[in-house]
Amino acid sequence: MRRHSLSAILIGCLMLLAGVVGQAQDDTNYLFFVRYDGMGAVGYLNQNGELMQTQAINGFTAEWSRVVSADNGIFFYRNDGLGAVGQIDRDGVFRTTDAINGLTANWTHIVSAGRHLLFVRADGLGAIGYLSRDGRLVQTQAISTIGTNWSHVVGAQEGVFFYRASDGLGAVGQIDEAGHFTTTQSLPVGALITGWTHIINTGRNLFFYRNDGQSAVGYLSRDGKYAQSQSLNALTTDCTHIVNLKNHLFLYRASDGNVMLGQIDRDGQFSAAGNYDGVFSAGYNKLVVADELMLYNADGTAVIGRLEQDGSFSPTQAVTLTAQWTHLLIVRQ
Repeated sequence: MRRHSLSAILIGCLMLLAGVVGQAQDDTNYLFFVRYDGMGAVGYLNQNGELMQTQAINGFTAEWSRVVSADNGIFFYRNDGLGAVGQIDRDGVFRTTDAINGLTANWTHIVSAGRHLLFVRADGLGAIGYLSRDGRLVQTQAISTIGTNWSHVVGAQEGVFFYRASDGLGAVGQIDEAGHFTTTQSLPVGALITGWTHIINTGRNLFFYRNDGQSAVGYLSRDGKYAQSQSLNALTTDCTHIVNLKNHLFLYRASDGNVMLGQIDRDGQFSAAGNYDGVFSAGYNKLVVADELMLYNADGTAVIGRLEQDGSFSPTQAVTLTAQWTHLLIVRQ
């Protein structure tokens, strides 16, 4: 692994070091940070893979349960039914565009699915909405039953995939342009393997992983049907985070920092592409992909780097951020 000189930046004191302040251009992928106590920050990665902060925020509402990036903005939700919408402008400055009271309480999943947001609750209640261009939440459908106790709800290229880990129940649905949901496939109990811990949308495919190292690859057809293309049972065990990184799957294990790299080909077949043992520190609890990869530890330490064409990882910056960010997401412009 190539080593680069590593610089540091301190967001924790809400002060910017000389040379760190930057102004983003159009089509920037912003990093958006939110903490349980109402602190927030906005930044982006420059062409050198270095974090540039554009805004520090200390007046957010506290204890958001979910913060979701969507078309036309960012949606905030708290389990008591409080909600908000905000947008980041071309200068990297966040502003609130909608404050909402009285949303349904205790949504367990809020998933970005194309231009829409899908809301799912454990008791089977559901709803569809979207964010308008001026940053307002608009509901298009209320759903009385969408299946109960889903453990995973994953937005994919050709629909939404539902999975219940306890018994292997599954379903697929699609949302039309008017914002109405239709179930396109029901998979009975036992149709899917139980216990999947991760289901990752890779674009065309879905990648399934279980902590014992078992995995599978599948896809959704254009008419909203699920089909499996591969089953594997010998991957690294106990991976805690899996992200899609430049046509690779990056599987990270927080206990010891081990990383496995893999690829899925056009036929939906996964193959190992490398293993990093002793390269990454243990303990990272958030991984996000902008143009590069950021690995963040709750103590505030983080590393940014890029995946090279030969599969090697080149760190571009070590950063010391505020500790205990509870939400860290990419906002694509």
